[in-house]
Amino acid sequence: MTATAKFPGFYTGAINLWVEDVVTENYLRKAWNDDPAVRFYIGGGADGILAVLKEAESAGLKNVFAYVDRDFRTSNRADWNNPAKGRKFVADVHEVENHLLDCAALAGCRLNSQGRVAADIDTRLKQRAGELAWWMACRRVIAEVRERTLQGFYHDPICPEVTDQTSAEKYVLAEPWRAQVQAYVPTLTNLNLQTALANHHVDATTWITNGQWRSQFSGKELFRHIRGWVYTNAPATNSTSMSDADLAKAIGEWQCQNACVPSEIADLLIALKAKAGVP
Repeated sequence: MTATAKFPGFYTGAINLWVEDVVTENYLRKAWNDDPAVRFYIGGGADGILAVLKEAESAGLKNVFAYVDRDFRTSNRADWNNPAKGRKFVADVHEVENHLLDCAALAGCRLNSQGRVAADIDTRLKQRAGELAWWMACRRVIAEVRERTLQGFYHDPICPEVTDQTSAEKYVLAEPWRAQVQAYVPTLTNLNLQTALANHHVDATTWITNGQWRSQFSGKELFRHIRGWVYTNAPATNSTSMSDADLAKAIGEWQCQNACVPSEIADLLIALKAKAGVP
């Protein structure tokens, strides 16, 4: 990303979509059958993407969008078709790789070099999810602590609101975030931590039982685990991320060709076209 991203000449697509990485780009491109209306830009993380989207919005560019992983945030899919809700699209699943945990697509795609069958792929993925239950519980606790401690974090004072040490101290001490954190930090006791971890582990094991692990667990970890078992003849020069992107592309192709594109991904393209005014 560069400063030129805020200017109209930087964007050449009818729909200009920022995504987090090349895996997402490759997958969406093929799932959407190389739709010529969409031009992809890779931002390298949700924070960077949302910052450049804000620049584009400030410049009045109405055909620039961002699609980011939900991670431990809240999806805004219910608002995707609402013209008043902006141009940020937060995934419904944990991250885009969750859509790649499609056993039929993994088995049927052109890069299944070992001829793995869907049932075996499913068993292997579910077993790996079971091994990650406590890891996911730990990550959820960390995400909650981060959210609670950073919620309402300081904004820079309006210039020249702060003009000397006294006014600087007054501004910092008056910020509501300070009182919120002071009240929250004492609750971070070992007992609360143990309870939170145990509760999230119950959620994780429930998801494994009812099948929600496919959308709620870390898709990147599970996808990378299965990728090395399915796509075993990747070029020796490939990096891990290149092999991930190759298989993501093959899965997108298979889903598109077999009319099995996940509803979220199909809906995303429909919403992008509607907001960009593209037929």
